[in-house]
Amino acid sequence: MRNAQLLQAWLDSFITTYIEKDLPFLFDMRFSIAIMRKLWSMLAHLQGSILNAEKLGGSLDITGTTVKRYLDYLQAAFIITKLQPYYINIGKRLVKAPKLYINDTGILHYLLRINTEKELSGHPAVGASWEGYVISQVLYAKENRLDMYYYRTQAGAECDLVLVRGHLVKACVEIKLSRAPAVTKGFYQSVTDLKCKNNFIICPADIDYVTKEGIRIVGITAFIKKYLLKL
Repeated sequence: MRNAQLLQAWLDSFITTYIEKDLPFLFDMRFSIAIMRKLWSMLAHLQGSILNAEKLGGSLDITGTTVKRYLDYLQAAFIITKLQPYYINIGKRLVKAPKLYINDTGILHYLLRINTEKELSGHPAVGASWEGYVISQVLYAKENRLDMYYYRTQAGAECDLVLVRGHLVKACVEIKLSRAPAVTKGFYQSVTDLKCKNNFIICPADIDYVTKEGIRIVGITAFIKKYLLKL
């Protein structure tokens, strides 16, 4: 309990210092401390969600344009990732707003007031936490020439992570918290749409096998060490 309290105090001090000192120093401008704190908290509850800047701005009593500017600063400071949608001309209606992730799961859990592994396992955001963790690990490990996107259509095709080199889709990745994940219809449709041959489901288990449909089920460590750098 004592260690948890110390960690909470340290994270609170870190966030306060970052908002009051580091961000203004990095970008040579002042931020509303109250608004930025509230924005961080709201981003935690929106982990892995698609950005609606106007709605988010309305909750903060600022414009959607200001929200986007604040998010740009947070991304430039490596606090968040804005995962952009992958656009292809396939005659389908695509979702075109970015998905948002807080990069550090420790900060995410602090903002969500999650203090223990037991609390995390029963929390509604546990799946989004795992998804954000995988996104951050791939972001840090990948080569610079490999770009990251997500894919979603209005008809229900969905892929959590699309890895692209130049104009070529190198891999489609679904991120599942289950240790025995099922392949969804939406992921199959994404693979078909994107005509991708390297398709993965990343789950929190030390496994590595291929389904009869050709989808590789793999843990995050094996994915990064065995497959990511070959794409």
